[in-house]
Amino acid sequence: MDGGGNPNTLFIIRAIGSAINTVAGVTIILTNGATANNVFWVAGGVIGLGASTTMKGRLMAHAGAVDGGNLATLEGRMFSSAGAISFDTGTASLPSLSTSSYVNYRSLSTFVMFSCVGALSNTATSTITGNIGTNSGAISGFSSPSTLNGTSYVFKD
Repeated sequence: MDGGGNPNTLFIIRAIGSAINTVAGVTIILTNGATANNVFWVAGGVIGLGASTTMKGRLMAHAGAVDGGNLATLEGRMFSSAGAISFDTGTASLPSLSTSSYVNYRSLSTFVMFSCVGALSNTATSTITGNIGTNSGAISGFSSPSTLNGTSYVFKD
């Protein structure tokens, strides 16, 4: 994705009513000032990262789960309003906070993973940098040998 020399360039990739999935080995490259803070992957359904995918930006699933495949690397966030979030062996980290975003995440500004209605699970050894949380569901698999450089939160009404 080419920012054209403008760090405020906005990219929105939408799949209305359907899924966004990558095949194994996909690499998203940001050039000429483009930042992960201003890349949004928005799906009406699930979002799945194939094995060894390098993804940049916010993954936002409305009515589905978000899944990070084996050896995936994410610079961004994984959010779901109505599904679980799972992550396999890999790394997930917040984008650089030194650049601005079009979205004010308020209390979620430090979260790399958050589900409104769904569990969060880590299925293998990974490194997660940022907070993780859910409004409804369990959080599992983020302890040793994985590394969580943040805090896990389960919010209950």
